[in-house]
Amino acid sequence: MANPWLDKENHHTSSTSTSTNSDHDNDDDDEVMTIPTPGPPTKEEEHEACHRGRRTSGTGMSPTSLSGSPRLWEAPFHSKEHFRSYPSPTLVLNDYPELQIKWVASSEISHQRSFGSLKSLEVEGCEFLTNAVLPSHLLPLLSNLEQLLVRKCKNVVAIFDVKDTHTPPEHDDPNKIVKIPLWKIILEELPNLNHVWNNDPKEASLSFPSLKKVYVKECKRIKCLFHPSVPRDNLEHLDVRKCGELEEIVGKDEAFAQDANNKEVIILFPKLTWLVLWDLPKLRCICYGMKSLLDCCAVLTRLYVYRCPLLRVFAANIQNSNQGDEDCSATDDGKEGFVSSTKKVNFEELELSKEDVRMIEKGLLDVDLQYLNYLGLNNFNDDESDEFPDAFLSKLSLPKLKEIQLVDCAFKDIFHPKGPDIDYSKMLVQLNYLEIINLHKLNSMGFEQPWMAPLLQGLETLKIMECNSLTNLAASSVVCFFSLTALTVENCAKLEYLFTSSTAKSLGALKNLSITKCNSLKTVVAHEEGDKPEDVVSFSYLRTLCLNELPQLESFYTGNTTLYFSNIYCYSFTITKCNKMKTFSRGDVLPKFLHGKIDEDPWYGDPNSAVQEQYVKRRATAPVTYLDLPPTERSLLLFSFIMLGQSAKGTPKKKQRRTLELPGSPEYNENTSG
Repeated sequence: MANPWLDKENHHTSSTSTSTNSDHDNDDDDEVMTIPTPGPPTKEEEHEACHRGRRTSGTGMSPTSLSGSPRLWEAPFHSKEHFRSYPSPTLVLNDYPELQIKWVASSEISHQRSFGSLKSLEVEGCEFLTNAVLPSHLLPLLSNLEQLLVRKCKNVVAIFDVKDTHTPPEHDDPNKIVKIPLWKIILEELPNLNHVWNNDPKEASLSFPSLKKVYVKECKRIKCLFHPSVPRDNLEHLDVRKCGELEEIVGKDEAFAQDANNKEVIILFPKLTWLVLWDLPKLRCICYGMKSLLDCCAVLTRLYVYRCPLLRVFAANIQNSNQGDEDCSATDDGKEGFVSSTKKVNFEELELSKEDVRMIEKGLLDVDLQYLNYLGLNNFNDDESDEFPDAFLSKLSLPKLKEIQLVDCAFKDIFHPKGPDIDYSKMLVQLNYLEIINLHKLNSMGFEQPWMAPLLQGLETLKIMECNSLTNLAASSVVCFFSLTALTVENCAKLEYLFTSSTAKSLGALKNLSITKCNSLKTVVAHEEGDKPEDVVSFSYLRTLCLNELPQLESFYTGNTTLYFSNIYCYSFTITKCNKMKTFSRGDVLPKFLHGKIDEDPWYGDPNSAVQEQYVKRRATAPVTYLDLPPTERSLLLFSFIMLGQSAKGTPKKKQRRTLELPGSPEYNENTSG
């Protein structure tokens, strides 16, 4: 899933957001509005952002452990530091404890005009908020609020308290609607949140006409996101993740059901282009009474749905299903569907499950993939029957496809043609991005096979996570990655090395290399027979190297060939918790004035010397365990334990019993003490 967003190289920050609303037209407003978000504003940044970090990663996050996630899941949900750094007027509520009483008591805050200039509000970890984040007496004062971030407030049950909202005294007309120009909302880790709006804002003369981007994560109790009266005309990005009780996105409105019965099309989200629904086990539909999401989303091009078991992404025949006023549109198998086969959509990025693929293969879905540049496949997780969908991919016309992600699948191999009529070459030669997450039965990437050659020609980014049957990425010396610029490997438990020295010689374009939590990894580059000191393995463009939590790693390279890193491009080497690493390479490393960190200790100079010094330092300070001892000392220690055990067995039983006797009376102890 493109899920929820990633940084451009290491930490994503979005560029200046712009608004179609007239309130955001001037330059000053644009500057204030610029904050990093999971959904980047430009097309180029969207593509880069979705590739960052996973792992969760990552959150890194794996889709299984939720420590990371496919595509967008690994990037930070937002950046608090960047949120704070933008020009005032910005208020970080927990930085001002003196505001607590005034915030919750209407008599204390009485129409302070300073709130009228507030544009950005951050609320984090404010335990004094036990009801709503924004009380009713504050709402009319926030006439310029554009951005709201709320996170880790465990007692909050609502965001906007609109029960008894009153108009400030400067408004002579009590019926005048107060418009709050809020265009971005980020809600994260609010375990008791039940409502965003706890009542109908329209009834309280409040309006939120400018909403463009809404991100909600880990709000476990919320069941509905939008009140029906909240305008969604300008909403472009909607991302909802890990909300266990969420049942619908927009609350039930009788008008929707009535219009649906009259067969009138309602454009519920006329500008929505980006929709992410991730890990929502109770989500049944977008809105009660609506037959199809695509019928009410006119321009949706990026759709990511993952782990929503009650939600049918594609419905083959919604019109023939039974639908009641109280229920979502249901398919014949009881699952809710929100994408109708009656409308063709030109998707640019799309996630498909096994069920979706089968429906497309049977011709039950009319989905135009001519403009698709990203394709995700997930949940092919039947260990006995699931195979890579060769026929599906080989028969599709995907002229613009550049990126593929495979998540939670039981494939034993990938891109392996099972018949003479299957040809991947046209598709593979287009790909520049491949991400594989939790393919637990995959024991070989197959890069050495002839049918994978077209992929290696243009592959620029490769990410492999949670593939616990892999022992290496490329065992053969014929594998070459001439175009690879970014390689990320995480949580691959059986991986012993990445590639051989011959393959490493083809990595001259590599810019970023990150390896994390691979418990069996002993080296990154394995030597081959014939490696010579006068040979050179060049990483001329490598900017960052990160080796993190690799308990068995002994060296980066086990051979004696010279490694070359350009000091012009190499920004830093980071080595963390690689406690068995004794040297960087057994050969020479050039130049001798690189820099980086080892276990947070900065170093500058020769990587071999730096790693060796850190190893000696670690050994001097760390407690010695039995496994740390040399074999001879282990044998002597074991022999000593055996002799002690035999000596204990020979001790007279009477003496053993005396050591267990209860102490005598005080009088006896006094007599014997003399």
